[in-house]
Amino acid sequence: MSEQPRRPGDPYDVGYAKPPKKTRFKKGRSGNPNGRPRKKPDFYTELTRVLRETVTVTIEGQSERVTVQQALLLRLRDEAMRGEVWAGKLLQKVIDAFPEGPTEYDSIEHQVRFFRSRTMFALLAEWPEREKADQNPEPTETGNGA
Repeated sequence: MSEQPRRPGDPYDVGYAKPPKKTRFKKGRSGNPNGRPRKKPDFYTELTRVLRETVTVTIEGQSERVTVQQALLLRLRDEAMRGEVWAGKLLQKVIDAFPEGPTEYDSIEHQVRFFRSRTMFALLAEWPEREKADQNPEPTETGNGA
């Protein structure tokens, strides 16, 4: 049972760590031709990308290009100025969420941290509910003694 040395004309041994010659990778070819799949963007990356897109809005009769984030804040401000209670409350919560000092908020990292915060998620979650409640007020009960 001793192993004899291979001679040049002997067939190739197939076994552990010795695949058949036909199934080996060809020279000059990668074993993974498509490469590693790209990372799918997470929610915060997508949110940041969407908020930084520019749109054209009309401000005081003139078209201006602003980011989506600026357009949303302008719309929220306008709704609050028209007397919409839900918009005023939401705008106040957004203002309260940011401490004073604009230099701290210029970086993308801070914006991501802000959107990750529970406060912002709570604001975003209650926004549609507030809008529905303001549009369809529940009827109040009359005091008919029934």
